[in-house]
Amino acid sequence: MDLETKIDQIHKALVGDELGNIGLVKRVADLEEYKKFLASTPQDVTARFAIAEIYADRLNEPEQAIEEYRRLLLENPPETLWVYSANRIADIYLTQLGNNKKAIEQIKEIMEKFPGSDSASKAMHRIDNIKTFGGDVQ
Repeated sequence: MDLETKIDQIHKALVGDELGNIGLVKRVADLEEYKKFLASTPQDVTARFAIAEIYADRLNEPEQAIEEYRRLLLENPPETLWVYSANRIADIYLTQLGNNKKAIEQIKEIMEKFPGSDSASKAMHRIDNIKTFGGDVQ
C-alpha cells in the first residue's frame, strides 16, 4: 500500500468520509491515547498526523492543529505526507482562519522544499488560484 492510500485511510478512519460516515475518533480520550503513544515514540509521524487531524476536524482547534502539523513537518516525513500536511495547514488558514496570506506562505514552503517537482507545480497552481479567485480552487 502506498503512503498516499495510507494517509487517506487514516483520515477516513479518524474523521469519517465524504458520505458522512463517522470515523473512530469521537472523544478527547482518543486524543489522549495518541498523545501517550507519541510520548513513547516521539518521531512517529502517523501518530502526529492523527493528533493534527483530530484537532482540525473533531475538536475544531485550528491553531493547535497547525502546531501539530508543523511538528510533523519537522520530522521530515516522506514527500507525500509532507506535502499533504503542508496543504492541510494552508486549508486551515483558508477555511477556518480566513487568512489567505498565511495560506500562500505555507504553500510556498512546498515549492521551496521540493523545487521542480510535481508537488511544487501543483503548489504554484494553487497559489495562482487563491490569488485569482480569493479563495481556494484546487
